Amino acid sequence: GEGMLSPHTGLPTAIRPPAYPLFLATVHWATGATARNSGAAVRAALIGQAVFDAISCWLLYLVSRRTGFGRPSSLVAALLWAVYLPEATLVTRLWSEPMFTVLALLATLGACRPRRLGRLRWLAAGAAWGAAALCRPSGAILGVAVVGWALFAGLRRRVLPAALLACGMALGMSPWIARNAAHFRAFVPLTTHGGFSLWETTWHLGDDATWWREMAPQYALDRMSELRSGPWP
Repeated sequence: GEGMLSPHTGLPTAIRPPAYPLFLATVHWATGATARNSGAAVRAALIGQAVFDAISCWLLYLVSRRTGFGRPSSLVAALLWAVYLPEATLVTRLWSEPMFTVLALLATLGACRPRRLGRLRWLAAGAAWGAAALCRPSGAILGVAVVGWALFAGLRRRVLPAALLACGMALGMSPWIARNAAHFRAFVPLTTHGGFSLWETTWHLGDDATWWREMAPQYALDRMSELRSGPWP
């Protein structure tokens, strides 16, 4: 009930976008978990992520059908996603990727068959991309790409669809932007974590460019081992 606070300082933070923490907070509240007894909440959240992944298979099938692929090809796409081990590993962790995948596919589905979309559908598709961005910041990049596609894909009256998509994204993100402006007196559209993520993923390149060749294979094997062992609390 106090909003997103840093566990270290107790002050408001924007180190994470709010959608996934809100999901975890809802699960925590619904299960009646406490700080000393959080196992039930963790298990419920992991089950919820498995549900997200199952919904992703269905949404991927629908996106494939709406973009012109036949039923066999669409079923193969959904099946390949169902057995995709990296995503299966993510489902067993309290990470935001499964939730983001559902939101991104839902937004993509909303933008399919552009010539059949009314103004409200374009606006809703933009809002869905805004929700995806509030789960993972990369959703904003994908949303901007879709706006560009709507603007330059040769659609009739292409300025209006692009404008509606952009407005929908802005509306979806506006509560979080307003909250950050009120707390930090600055424009923070999504998160303050970007700089750390950039450092975390590139720091080794200057000192040891062999990381990907020497350590990445072992990292993948470790993740597969965790999947087999089932890291349930």
